Amino acid sequence: MRVYKLYFKLLKRALPTLLVYIVIFLAMTLLFTTNMQETNGSIFEESKVRMALINHDEESILLQAFKSYLEENSELVEIEESKEGMQDALFFRDVTYILTIPQGFTKDFFQGKDPVLEKYTVPDSAANHTVDLMVNNYFNTGKIYRNIENIREKELVEKIIQDLDVQVKVDLYSVEAKAVDNTPQIFYYNYLVYAMLSILILGMSSIMISFADLDIKRRNFASPLSLYRIQSEQILGHLTFASLCVLLFVALGFIVNPSSFFDKTSLLFILNFIVFTITALCIAYLVGSLTMNREVTNGIANIVGLGLSFVSGVFVPMELLGETTLKIARFTPAYWYTSNNSIIGNLTNFTWEHLSPIYSNLLIQLGFALALLTISLVINKKSSQAASARKP
Repeated sequence: MRVYKLYFKLLKRALPTLLVYIVIFLAMTLLFTTNMQETNGSIFEESKVRMALINHDEESILLQAFKSYLEENSELVEIEESKEGMQDALFFRDVTYILTIPQGFTKDFFQGKDPVLEKYTVPDSAANHTVDLMVNNYFNTGKIYRNIENIREKELVEKIIQDLDVQVKVDLYSVEAKAVDNTPQIFYYNYLVYAMLSILILGMSSIMISFADLDIKRRNFASPLSLYRIQSEQILGHLTFASLCVLLFVALGFIVNPSSFFDKTSLLFILNFIVFTITALCIAYLVGSLTMNREVTNGIANIVGLGLSFVSGVFVPMELLGETTLKIARFTPAYWYTSNNSIIGNLTNFTWEHLSPIYSNLLIQLGFALALLTISLVINKKSSQAASARKP
């Protein structure tokens, strides 16, 4: 195992550079993970719609109670009641909904008619549906009680308020519900794209460059070790190096987020990371096969690590990326890796129907690895043949 031992002696020389990437990765991860945990105390927080209520009718008990009901469930804003004032309020988003009560509304309502309320809204605002629901609940409930003979306005309003105050408790159940929020884990494993690619490319390339030196190759040809034995021990060294990186980052992941220690979701994250590491290993092997200069390798490591991270949703969420960028990203293994992380992080049911997209993405990553490895082996074979032809 001479070559295998030499592999790690050479790797030891590159260790300071590799540690820089590890420290930067850990600092960024701890910083953003801590911020997430501080702001993640409440996943859902109800927000009130900003709206305006313009009343051209009398201040009846019905409408006074209606205004109070809106104040409890929305944020009423005073605006100028002119047409220009309402248009400005909507344009500048001072409000998203303006409700106008026409003159004679209360009288028409108690006479059994269906008076129409006028509304002006910001187009395509989801908040509009919330206000519509509140208005319909209030007056539809009032229509039910107004058919009662001799009911007074005050009594009708009391019954409306009483019904609207009823709270319904809703419990959501699934076969296996998530016990924790997996956002920190998604973030952590996504960021490993940059860290793993940079470390493997720098570490493996520096070693492969040393072995690829023409004088070293000639000495190897004259050594008692066969070329197959030399290459096999190099590959074993690459696999050991990658395995140590996986163990290191998985262990750091549990330190950063100890609450998810070996649950089903974490095991899927780890499986996805191992498969991506195989692909990253093939990328690093290809880079090492193509380059003979350490300075060039450093630049390639940064370009590949940062480039794949930006287009695949590591540094910028996929939701913010353009369609053209996403189309390009689909031709990279990092896209399928980060997509898998999102699926795993939001997984609630561990049935085949829910797990099959994850396995499909794993196979796509392995397909990339096979293609890259094939290209690398062809390049290495031609390089060896050329070096053999130049033997003195």
